[in-house]
Amino acid sequence: MKTPVPRPILLIALSGSLVAAAMAASDAYVVDVDALEPGQILGMAANVTEPDSDDLDGWPDVRPVLPAETELGDEQITALRDAGVKRVRVTDFQWSQWKWKWAFLAGCAGMLASGLMLRAGAKQAAAAAATPDGADAAGPEPAAAAVTLLASDASQLRAETAGRSDDESRHRIIEAIDAIRRGPLADVHRTMDGLKQHARGYTHYAEVIIPLSAGERALHRSWSSAVDGDAAEARTALDRAVEMLEEASNAAGE
Repeated sequence: MKTPVPRPILLIALSGSLVAAAMAASDAYVVDVDALEPGQILGMAANVTEPDSDDLDGWPDVRPVLPAETELGDEQITALRDAGVKRVRVTDFQWSQWKWKWAFLAGCAGMLASGLMLRAGAKQAAAAAATPDGADAAGPEPAAAAVTLLASDASQLRAETAGRSDDESRHRIIEAIDAIRRGPLADVHRTMDGLKQHARGYTHYAEVIIPLSAGERALHRSWSSAVDGDAAEARTALDRAVEMLEEASNAAGE
């Protein structure tokens, strides 16, 4: 399994790539004098600096060579070269004259790669945050097994209470559903994200979750009725819970 690149490193790479691309782009219209072609037009005046002639302010003198918007011909290009001008800004862009084009492409590639890795990392983090601790997101099998066990325990409880007195049934329902809540029902809640992520569409997921939710509510209804002393309602709700949970189990196993 590949170790993900730490987010701070990716952010630094993204920022560095952005700076490199921006600096290269700012130089797109600056051309080496030796690469100039006749017919191009100066975008800025071409100047050269010379030592301060009067030595009054300490700043070098700036001597203009050609003004802005000069159309360049062989004579003008030679004048620039003879004056010692190395690079000038022109008004038109030519890929072949762009000195830093490869730095620009490298910066763009770095931004793209860093952005994609950041996006992938964000998706993984979101998926991890959405998956409860211990949930198996590899597939729907753990959830299907948990639902099947829940349905089986509910069905077993119904069989155990059949033929018992009301008091015995109520006590057994309270005791068993308490255990179901701590065990199989907790396992269902813990593993349902795996089923949700790998279900065959929303229809399949709905075929599981709708009867499962109804079965869980019926279990809680059975428990509360037993606590309230209504054994008949507790059995009726338990019957409903078994019916719904078995339907959910069948759908989850498909």
